[in-house]
Amino acid sequence: MIPQAVTTYCAQQQVDLSPIRCEVLAFLWQCERPVKAYDIIPYLKEQGIGSPVPMTVYRALDYLAAHHLVHKLHTLNAYIPCHFHEGAHQPATFLLCQDCGVVQEMCDDNAEKFVQSTAAKHHFAVKQQALELVGRCARCSEG
Repeated sequence: MIPQAVTTYCAQQQVDLSPIRCEVLAFLWQCERPVKAYDIIPYLKEQGIGSPVPMTVYRALDYLAAHHLVHKLHTLNAYIPCHFHEGAHQPATFLLCQDCGVVQEMCDDNAEKFVQSTAAKHHFAVKQQALELVGRCARCSEG
């Protein structure tokens, strides 16, 4: 189920949620962990989408990412829904727990300032940025 705030955002931004994009996004929202593109295919078949091929799923994910509705976690080669869909936020910071697999998305002005100042120091133009920090979450650290 896609949260109402996300569907409202899509309507306001005129994001075309085709049936397959809608199903991919709904699947990501129901998962508690990052999802690989190939894991989405069986779900789409269950939903009666027919015989989706990997390229179809990747196109849907690329479209959703371009509209700030999902994020690709490059470290895991997996996707999660964006919890800050109100607009573009660069850089997003992700805390990835190596034990339980939970991912926490954060938007932090300090992280953005750090990235921008570091890039400026080196005369580097940042086009896209996501910080992926791998470690142990508080729950796993306690156990």
